[in-house]
Amino acid sequence: MDRATAYRRNNREAREVSFLQSEEDVNRRLAHGPVHEFRVGGAIAVDLSLLPAGMELFFEGQLSAPMVASCARCAEEFQRAQRASVSFRVGAARRGRRR
Repeated sequence: MDRATAYRRNNREAREVSFLQSEEDVNRRLAHGPVHEFRVGGAIAVDLSLLPAGMELFFEGQLSAPMVASCARCAEEFQRAQRASVSFRVGAARRGRRR
C-alpha cells in the first residue's frame, strides 16, 4: 500500500483543488517541439486532491482539455476531449540520501 492510500485510510482529509489553466504556454512549448500535428484547443481543467503527510505532499487527480489535431489523410482539423490521470509526490530532500 502506498503512503497516499494509507493516509486516506487513517481518515485524514484531502484538500480539493480545481482550476482552469490557460493553454497558451503549453501550445507555445508544443510549437517549439518536434511534433506539430496537434495543439490544446482550450483551457486545461485541473482537478487535484492534495494529501499532506508529514514532510510530503501527495497529489492525485485529473487533467482534461480539448485537443485539436490534423487528420493524417486529409489534413483537416478535428477536436477531441482528452483526459489524463496524474499522481505525484513532493517531499523535502533528505540529507545523505539520494533518490
